[in-house]
Amino acid sequence: MKKKRKLKKGVKRILWLFVLIATGIIVYDNYHVFEKYITDFVDNKQFEKIKFASNLEEINATGDEISDQDVSSLEDSGIKGSSFIPNAIMYPYFEMLNENEKSLYRQTYENALNLSTTFVPNATVNSDEVMRVIEALYDDHPELFWVDTNYLYKYTTDGKVVQIILTFNNTISDINNAKAKFEASSNEIISGASSLGSIYEKEKYVHDKLIDSTSYNVSAKLNQSAYSALVNKVSVCAGYARAFQYIMMRLGVPVYYVTGEATGNHAWNMIILDNACYNVDLTWDDDNNNRYSFFNLPDNPFYTTHTKTGLSKNLPSCNATTYTGLENKKEVPPEKIEIPQQPSEPTESTEEKTEPTPTEEITPTEKTTEEVQN
Repeated sequence: MKKKRKLKKGVKRILWLFVLIATGIIVYDNYHVFEKYITDFVDNKQFEKIKFASNLEEINATGDEISDQDVSSLEDSGIKGSSFIPNAIMYPYFEMLNENEKSLYRQTYENALNLSTTFVPNATVNSDEVMRVIEALYDDHPELFWVDTNYLYKYTTDGKVVQIILTFNNTISDINNAKAKFEASSNEIISGASSLGSIYEKEKYVHDKLIDSTSYNVSAKLNQSAYSALVNKVSVCAGYARAFQYIMMRLGVPVYYVTGEATGNHAWNMIILDNACYNVDLTWDDDNNNRYSFFNLPDNPFYTTHTKTGLSKNLPSCNATTYTGLENKKEVPPEKIEIPQQPSEPTESTEEKTEPTPTEEITPTEKTTEEVQN
């Protein structure tokens, strides 16, 4: 009996070893097919032919110096922020800020959420810190689709910013109707993705749905917002990336909006799958014979054609290949429940209200501090 048990254990170990080796070979082959594709893509300068690239608008600030005497008469919404603390995994850019910037981030979020453009900062900040806050907020929150990429600020001679004025796009003229359209279009995709079993299948479904339903046009209205892709069905890189970010966040999956350069200013995404990060570029996939050429790629070879800039440079590295090149396979690797931790530790307080966990859905029309972004 003992010999038989030992034999069975030995056979099981050999079988498991075989499975592990086979899995490793499959993953290796999948990755290197894409590595060769990207290498050829770069060597033959195919990226120069891509027309869907350099139409990301950078955040633009306009400052106006005022005297100390004029500070007391500045317009102020009175909204000073709240105990709102963004979930560190779902909102990585918030975690890149210092404490004063985080305070201003929460205040700016509350003002944007309440459709208020003008307010006095609740923390001592300079123009560079305000820019970091606006960038972080803009990159974290695709559901705030009415917030434009331009803002104004007033400052005193010592460099202290004493007023911030956000700008809203023209959806603000009928914002309730715009929100209803935005939610309806989003829910249609979410409904189709929700019935699928794995996070990978949901991701692929959303990726394909957005590419199939969105046309690229540099003249598209509101093209820096998720609204342009989800409602108008016409956008540029920013719209593709923000729409993908928003839908996946609604599905409870951490997806980040990434900005940088790729034959010009460009935007793409980073997704968390099975505790690891992957790069995704829907815009370039929509302008390619193989719509999965830039889908779930590691940094190498992805960053042979892309370069992160701004706060995006602080995002985690993407080194995994488990979910690279699985598009034509019937089976995908099992997913773990754990979610990777960001490099910086989140600031938490037991007295403060926190964002919902990644598995909870958030809709853009709920007037609470537990919302997702533009």
